[in-house]
Amino acid sequence: MPAFPEVFVVGDLASVKIKEGQSKEVKTVPGVASAAVQMGRFAARQIHRSIAGKPRQDFVYKDKGSLATIGTSKAVANLGRLHFSGHLAWLAWLVVHLSFLTGFRNRSMVFLEWAWSYFTFNHGARLITQSSRTAFPSVQTEIRAAKVIGNP
Repeated sequence: MPAFPEVFVVGDLASVKIKEGQSKEVKTVPGVASAAVQMGRFAARQIHRSIAGKPRQDFVYKDKGSLATIGTSKAVANLGRLHFSGHLAWLAWLVVHLSFLTGFRNRSMVFLEWAWSYFTFNHGARLITQSSRTAFPSVQTEIRAAKVIGNP
């Protein structure tokens, strides 16, 4: 924030313009976790530089690529010049996401939950394409039963 040099804005709230490539085309840093982490680390370094009486530096964004799941065992990966999809991209997505979790216990629990979901076809997130009355008939039955019994 140019008017307030002691204030840093990072992550989803930040809109950072950068010059990219040979053409020096101006683009905005994407609102993704990798960019937010880079911004946070950059802000911390600049605070340390200010405390030490050193001048601040310009932010340089390094595009580490992108991974996105598009279904069970399906994903797309754009990692620099390397572009691939399918099962290999999905495995890369799993490895990258597990590696960013802190602690062995967290990684193991998430891995076990993902493995259970994968092998039992029990996926927590589903698209809802129908009204709630028809999409969740068992919930509606439980609500009617609770009203009959006298529960609110």
